[in-house]
Amino acid sequence: MRRFAKLIGKIHSLDKVTYADLKLNIDPTYAPKVSSEEAKKYVLKGLSILGDDYLSIIKDAFDNHWIDYAESLGKRTGALCSRYFVEAPSTTNELLLANHLLDVAGDDLRMRRWVLSQMISRTYYHNFVTHFIEAYYQREVYRLVDTGKGLDAERLNALFRQTLEKFWGVG
Repeated sequence: MRRFAKLIGKIHSLDKVTYADLKLNIDPTYAPKVSSEEAKKYVLKGLSILGDDYLSIIKDAFDNHWIDYAESLGKRTGALCSRYFVEAPSTTNELLLANHLLDVAGDDLRMRRWVLSQMISRTYYHNFVTHFIEAYYQREVYRLVDTGKGLDAERLNALFRQTLEKFWGVG
């Protein structure tokens, strides 16, 4: 992630990459245009490796609107699954779909770069980096609690800052 952060900084000519900058696109001028129906076909094809029973659940999710594409207040892009899905299957689904999209992209280097950057900046960053940082921080909070030290907003903020600095190699 440190290398990825440096790449984002280089691409966007940033002197300093902040926590918020990590969500910037690798290629801000490119995003494939895909209709809802095309997206549904990609998802079904990409997840077909999981078998007919699983695809039946996914089709039910589409048909019963458990997956919501539309932008709404408090939600930007992507799908929101309200039943059957939790983090681990969701991550698996994302990675299977990304691998399928890499196959579809073929020799289209720009599309391949977009898919790979989505895998790193969305799936990997959220599911591995963010959760790792949160777990590390939580462990450090519990260590303080176990030693009987008091916790207030100032101490928790300082601890979170230390956690981020340690992870990102700052300070």
